[in-house]
Amino acid sequence: MAFREVSRPNKQEIMIMKWEEYHDDTTNMDYELPHFTMNGYNSQEDFYYENNLSVFNTIFSCIEYAIINKLPQVPCFILDDFTMTITNQLYAEKLEECRVYFERNEMYEKCAQIIKLKDIEFELHANEL
Repeated sequence: MAFREVSRPNKQEIMIMKWEEYHDDTTNMDYELPHFTMNGYNSQEDFYYENNLSVFNTIFSCIEYAIINKLPQVPCFILDDFTMTITNQLYAEKLEECRVYFERNEMYEKCAQIIKLKDIEFELHANEL
């Protein structure tokens, strides 16, 4: 396994997370989203590399909410001025990315939850046909 050097923020510039109200015009729903900041990181890649557990957990829980509520898209989080929104065409792909991450980190309960959620999504789509 190769390691890559990441410029880490100093202790006074550690990622700040707050909750921010967000209105999604497509679904006409209001959300409270986690708002992350890039302070202390050189790039989005560095941010995601250092905070992937938070990012993958957030993406998983948002897609779970969206599938259960049959939403066409779901906003997941805000990174400075960028809102990460996932459309229903990408739910399966993003869930698979989450599953791979959780499996690599031996978080097998999360993997099982993702598999179950993918089954639910498949059943919902089958019922729509």
